[in-house]
Amino acid sequence: MISKVYVFLLMCILSQTLIAGDQDYLAIPKVTYSIETDVCNTFFEAVKKDTECLKKEQCFVKEWSPEGVPDQAKVKFSRISTNQYGYTSVELGKVDDRNFEIIYLNNFTNDHAPRLLETWVVDKSGLSELVRTKPFPLEYKAWVKGGHGIQKSTLAPEFSENLSRGIKISDDWAPIWMPVFDIDNNYYFVGRECSGRWVVGSEYYCRTVIKVVVKKLNDNKIYPVCEFSWLKSQ
Repeated sequence: MISKVYVFLLMCILSQTLIAGDQDYLAIPKVTYSIETDVCNTFFEAVKKDTECLKKEQCFVKEWSPEGVPDQAKVKFSRISTNQYGYTSVELGKVDDRNFEIIYLNNFTNDHAPRLLETWVVDKSGLSELVRTKPFPLEYKAWVKGGHGIQKSTLAPEFSENLSRGIKISDDWAPIWMPVFDIDNNYYFVGRECSGRWVVGSEYYCRTVIKVVVKKLNDNKIYPVCEFSWLKSQ
């Protein structure tokens, strides 16, 4: 009987906490920062319209796109390397006629630890040379066959060196790959901040979107051009 009462009280407290937390947020975001009016207005309309998609990792990264922005403007990514389980991977964005590459890093450690999800801009020649170096990166099916002799540390120092010369676009407190858009030959990266937590399976549960930031890459420098916030206090 005591345990049932305890569970009931705990559920009530949790419910009140969630309600109180939701009172801190706006139903519709507001623009808190904008230095490129047309681009920011385009992203703002998309953010305002489709908050639910922003919460879902796969939807936000793979499907979400502002209206009026052509489908081909969204940078497509393909996996170039994976570990033997398929949980850890490197994905490469399709970027033409530039001296850089955009990559996603996905590092899974275990079901009860946060997953590393990062977006990077790296030197194209350095990454291309590394990909062409034996042993070559393997897809999942090749890993399963075995017999390749590749270890976890294979080419890891060289890859780390390539990253050290690059730019990490994503923020550690916003665990998501960043959708990337090529608009008028300028690259824009969209990140989000959430009120959420890591859950079993090393997945991030985004309960409420707090902020969305759009960053622009220019002359090998990254800087914010738009910010949209749901926080009442901001």
